[in-house]
Amino acid sequence: MNAALHIEEHPTAGWQSSIGYRWLYSDRPFVGTEEQTEQEQEGGQFINDLHTFNFGLTYNVNQRLSFTFDAPYVDNDRSSPIRGPGRVIVGRSHVQARGWGDLRLSTNWWLWDPAGHLGEATRAAPTGKGKTPIATGSPQGRRGNIRVSIGVDAPTGDKDVMDYRSIYDPATGGTKQASQKTIVDQSIQPGDGGWGIPIDLYAYYQFSDRLTGYFQGSYLITPEQKNGVETGIRNPYEAIMSIGDTWMARTGLEYSLLPDKGVSVSLGLRTEGQPVYDLFGGSDGFRRPGMNIAVEPSVTWMWKDWSASLSVPVTFYNERFQSVPEKQMQAATGIPRHGEASFADYYVMMSVSKKF
Repeated sequence: MNAALHIEEHPTAGWQSSIGYRWLYSDRPFVGTEEQTEQEQEGGQFINDLHTFNFGLTYNVNQRLSFTFDAPYVDNDRSSPIRGPGRVIVGRSHVQARGWGDLRLSTNWWLWDPAGHLGEATRAAPTGKGKTPIATGSPQGRRGNIRVSIGVDAPTGDKDVMDYRSIYDPATGGTKQASQKTIVDQSIQPGDGGWGIPIDLYAYYQFSDRLTGYFQGSYLITPEQKNGVETGIRNPYEAIMSIGDTWMARTGLEYSLLPDKGVSVSLGLRTEGQPVYDLFGGSDGFRRPGMNIAVEPSVTWMWKDWSASLSVPVTFYNERFQSVPEKQMQAATGIPRHGEASFADYYVMMSVSKKF
């Protein structure tokens, strides 16, 4: 998932640039909803340290229609245990993947004219953070609005980054670098290798001049099934990486804490994940479907043409679903099979934007 970006809700015509950052450190392995605490105690879990920078540029044709271009850059690290005789852990192997991710172009449209909203009031921005003045003199007195977005996600990011792993060295009892590069895990690849159709819906309702409710839902449709990259996994059904759909949804309340200073705070729920079955196309190939649910506190500051936001979702529910190839392998062998995935306790999202 990309870092949440602050976008002013109903800007005038012109340009707006943004820089977003998202950090996630996943070190808690789950099978289904059961945490694998024994792995954590011995240090045998897989750990992802993910840094995503998103550079966005929006052109507002008018108050209702805009176009947004997003370019993510990732700097990811994944570590795994190195085991010696008796499966004793003797160290950890780190591999990295850096580079530009999949580029995205979206069209955004507000269903109702902003001029039809309450006067002398404020409302939440599309990320559920921040306030912006509402047009005055409205005869309708509408308190809410809905924005819909649809676009294209291009497979510009590398899908097959390779790196040198560290392995057990029997000569020293320690570790050494492998002589050849191998494919890094799907979870840290900059791109997924397929075309996508991102769909986003944002809605808000203003309860008072200072209190606003918001909802945002995003879904990435990936019609293609596999990207052709070999995983090196023994399960024949997981031999090639899958191209999977993803989703995000969030809802909550925002309160204008210091209206004169442009400071707002919000609290809500957020969920992100990857389904077992895609909305369109096949769902074969290797993937780790799952989801989390988090409490999301946020703070936003807006001043003139500048805005900034900070959000720290704290997870309280994690689940790793059984994937299609795991179900296939289980049916073929009669042996239960359910892989694991690591989740984070929390993640950090920040953004800064400016209108021109």
